[in-house]
Amino acid sequence: MLAGAALAVGGCGLGAPAGTGDGRILTAPDESPTRGEVTGDWEDLGAAVWVCASQSEVASMGVTDRAPGRVRYAIRSAMEEEGYLEIATAADPGSLDEVAVPMVLEVRVGRFGRPAHERRFVSALLRRLSRLRGVEYAR
Repeated sequence: MLAGAALAVGGCGLGAPAGTGDGRILTAPDESPTRGEVTGDWEDLGAAVWVCASQSEVASMGVTDRAPGRVRYAIRSAMEEEGYLEIATAADPGSLDEVAVPMVLEVRVGRFGRPAHERRFVSALLRRLSRLRGVEYAR
């Protein structure tokens, strides 16, 4: 499902320059999984996940799957609920470390989903990836 969304985003003109916003949530507040889109630096994903997980009361259990233009993390909530974070882009895999790329993020927490919890994590990731776009570090 997410791969199709990433392809759709690739043609929507999301390759915006730095400083043009924090991305956006794509799902309604009560929907699960929660999806969002942002333009950011692919190389910043690991650091952004680490920072935002701790701010959102989830833990990254590590990467469970990686393919060109897609990465999936196992996550666990503070209440021991398992979930995932998947990030995908339709950008050329050869350019992922060179330029900011449009990305679609999808988060699911727990067997039946926890939309408020997921939304908090996605929002934090969107903000963090936007702040890191085009810079070496951000507060």
